[in-house]
Amino acid sequence: MGEINSYNPIHFSWKDVPYFRDNDAGITSYSHNDKVDVSAPGQWIQQAGDDYNNDATIDGYFLGSGSSGSSPIVAGLAALIFSIAPNFTPDQVRDIIRDTADDIYHIPQNQMYLGELGTGRINAYAAVKRAHCIAFPQSSYGLAMQNSKVDGFDEPDVDTDFLWNSKDIWIRNEQDGTIVKTHQNPEYSSSQPNYAYVRVTNNGCQTTSGNDTMRLYWAKANTELTWPLHWTGNLTVTNPITNEEILMGDEIGYLSIPVLEAGASTILEFAWNVPDPENFANINPNPWHFCLLARIESSNDPMTFPEIAAIEKNIRKNNNIAWKNTAVIDIIPGIAGAISGVVAIGNSGLNSKTSYLEFVTDTIANVTPPV
Repeated sequence: MGEINSYNPIHFSWKDVPYFRDNDAGITSYSHNDKVDVSAPGQWIQQAGDDYNNDATIDGYFLGSGSSGSSPIVAGLAALIFSIAPNFTPDQVRDIIRDTADDIYHIPQNQMYLGELGTGRINAYAAVKRAHCIAFPQSSYGLAMQNSKVDGFDEPDVDTDFLWNSKDIWIRNEQDGTIVKTHQNPEYSSSQPNYAYVRVTNNGCQTTSGNDTMRLYWAKANTELTWPLHWTGNLTVTNPITNEEILMGDEIGYLSIPVLEAGASTILEFAWNVPDPENFANINPNPWHFCLLARIESSNDPMTFPEIAAIEKNIRKNNNIAWKNTAVIDIIPGIAGAISGVVAIGNSGLNSKTSYLEFVTDTIANVTPPV
């Protein structure tokens, strides 16, 4: 079992890399060799124990690194599988964990570890799903996206409070979203696209056909959005100053969803020519505010509930649909421009509260792990 980075104080997005410390050559506890079966998070893991390094946090826990942290994560996954199928043999559990691990060799920083990270980083959802499908065979066909981290793919989703911030949709200014899965505000450019990424998961037991389609749409927010009018390129509004017809939404594109085994996921990449917020300055009070809508179209997995005009109800009832709100920015180096985004803070309670905002830049350092 190998140890990989799960959290890093330098950059939150650098995951699934065996070594990403600031050239701390004194740390040698990580494992990578041709005997490794799988990899698991092993850096900056909250662990129980004595405060032997003055690292104790709340309730006696501390942040530790090493295979001592990653090993129990794999053991815990094995326990989850046994809880579903107690009659499985150890070899069966081992094979499920290995076969459902996510490939991480495509990450540039992992090229130097080819063949030394096992089959990849363990995927708890995929492993448990695979085990359930083996123990309780069924022919269910299901492709889905999550509205939030607490969304368990149920239809309707009764656990997500805010449907407009799906973790399965993110934007990147550069073409790096399959590696850095951190959402960025799209930046308007008249010549360069941004990139939208959508993750789709097979939450059924039947291997998918490869004939399913993902469609991605954009629409101008704060316009009482309805389906399909605002999303499919059929609605324009006249700019009262320029008399120009401004498109209020359109399809970004569509892609085939590859064949996925039970519990497996894939990430689809869309190039998006972001609309110019200035075009909406005279027709909308929030010209920088936009929405993305991802929809899975499948003859084997149609919408569970018929779609209506109210997109929020469509999203809550169908796991084939996901929504992401974002703010488009227009940054011209060296030139001070108009406000292109707003952060609003409120207090809906009865008591006074103090809030703190932390703004973190999303710049990736060109760091090469030590040999």
